[in-house]
Amino acid sequence: MSTKQTVIAVALSIAANSTFVMHATATERNVEKTRAEVIAEMVQAHKDGLMNVSDAEYPRILAAASNKTRAEVIAEMVQARKDGLMNVPDAEYPRIPEAASNKTRAEVIAEMVQAHNDGLMVLSDTEYPRMQLLPHK
Repeated sequence: MSTKQTVIAVALSIAANSTFVMHATATERNVEKTRAEVIAEMVQAHKDGLMNVSDAEYPRILAAASNKTRAEVIAEMVQARKDGLMNVPDAEYPRIPEAASNKTRAEVIAEMVQAHNDGLMVLSDTEYPRMQLLPHK
């Protein structure tokens, strides 16, 4: 027998023995389960939230028990928003408080028209070429 054939025979022998040992060990521990048992365990794990089904569900956030009513939670959220403790989206940051005005809408529009006609307002690309702004009626 050549060296190559000896090495192959030893490798096959080791592989066969290790497969037999793994099977024997599983049988000794009574780990073998029927297909129905495995499926039942999988279904139960899925119901318990222990099984990741897709990337969209990762990480799985389990429901937390709460001692507060919905009304209490909403009241806390409203108060936190008033206190400025809530996260603010980039589109709303920095949050600028509304300015109090003593002018009517018509007065503000009239001032804007006058400033535009006097050339004090910066024109954008959509207003090129320069046009006179007519009062809104």
